Formats: sequence, structure tokens, C-alpha cells
Amino acid sequence: LTQLISQLLGSNQRANWQLINIHQPLEHVLTLIVSQYPQVILHRDYDLSLPELAADRDQLIQVFLNLINNACESMTEFAQHQADSSYQLQLRIQTRVAIQHTIGHQQHKQVLQVTISDNGGGIESSLIGQIFFPMVTSRASGTGLGLSIVQDIINRHHGMIDVSSKPKQNNSQTCFTLYLPFAQPLS
Repeated sequence: LTQLISQLLGSNQRANWQLINIHQPLEHVLTLIVSQYPQVILHRDYDLSLPELAADRDQLIQVFLNLINNACESMTEFAQHQADSSYQLQLRIQTRVAIQHTIGHQQHKQVLQVTISDNGGGIESSLIGQIFFPMVTSRASGTGLGLSIVQDIINRHHGMIDVSSKPKQNNSQTCFTLYLPFAQPLS
């Protein structure tokens, strides 16, 4: 089972490092998501002055697809249980430079910060510390692999991911924040 999960997570794939504009894979994923979830209201808050990032474009597309799809599923499920018909599904994407940020044991002068937040039902506090483990999900139709894949890819990019969730009856917010170094260390 462990070997199968490792294969599913793509641990054996080598990264195709290239300089990319982070907004390109984000917009690629948002184009797909908008067609699947037309009821979602998108709020983009991009820093267009960001330098290029050394990354694997396809792997970052997978990261954004998993995170944004999870957010949209969460909001859709939450909307179905709302008595208030004025609830709007809102997804926020923000890009920034974080200054003097530590990832693991390494201090970086600047890192890329991507924040993806939604106003769905939130993540239960009992699950928040486990959501990146394989096979952990709160959805009946979920596989529990999406966030494991996200964390694996972010780790391969020498980055980190934080999650915060404030589940409330009418005003929930779940926020995933990715931190990625602009340059990859020499192997």
C-alpha cells in the first residue's frame, strides 16, 4: 500500500525545472475551474511585479488544481446545506513576495507566497493536523490523496504549505498559503 501511494504521489518523477511566471499555471487552472464551477466568484489579487520562479510548471498546475478544486467542492457542499439563499461561493487567490521567511531550517530573503482561500464549510479542528496524510478526507466521495500530492510537490520544490480554517455557521474561511523559494538549490 505504501509503495502504491508513493507511485500515485509521483515521488519518482524528476522535476522539469524552468523559469515560470506563477500567474500562468494559476490562470490555466482557473480557466478549467470556472467552466466546472460557474457559480464561484473569483477574486484575484496578483502582484504582477513578482520575479520568475524556478519550478516544474506541470507539478504546480497539479498543486493548484488540487487546492482550488477542493475549495470549490467544499463551497458547493456548504451551499447545499445553507438555508440562506444569499450565500455566494467566493474564492480568493493572492500572490505576494514574503520577506525574510524561513522554510524548514533555511532563511530566505524573499519567497513567493500564494494564498488560496474560500468561504466553504471549513476544516474540522480534529482533522487540521492530519489533512496532508494520505487517505485522510472528510468527504464521502474524497480519496484523501489530493492534499498529500500537494504537500509532496511543495516539498520537492523546497517550499512549505500552511493551512488555517475558521469554521463558523455563516462565515467560514479556509486558507492555504504556499511559500516557494524563487530559486532552487543546486543539487
